[in-house]
Amino acid sequence: MAQYQILRAGIVVLGDSSLGTAAQVRCGSKTTRATVYAEENDGFNSAPIGSLYLSNDGSTGKLYVKVAGAGASTDWQKATTTAAD
Repeated sequence: MAQYQILRAGIVVLGDSSLGTAAQVRCGSKTTRATVYAEENDGFNSAPIGSLYLSNDGSTGKLYVKVAGAGASTDWQKATTTAAD
C-alpha cells in the first residue's frame, strides 16, 4: 500500500520519509529550472532526489525531475521527448 503525506498545499510526499525512501511531488507555476530550484529552497524543505515538479502556468505544462543534490538549479532537469505521439 502506498503511503503519502501532504506537507502543505502543492507538496505531497510519496513513500516512507522516515526510511529515506520518499520522493516529493510538487505542483506550481514555475517554468524554468532556476525558478523551480528557487521555490524548492523557500525555507520549508529540500526535495529529495527523484522528486517531481509539475508546472502549469496556465498556458504550458512542464515536468521537472530532481536528479542531483548539489544545491543548484542544475539539480532539476526538464523531462522532454522528441517522439511524436
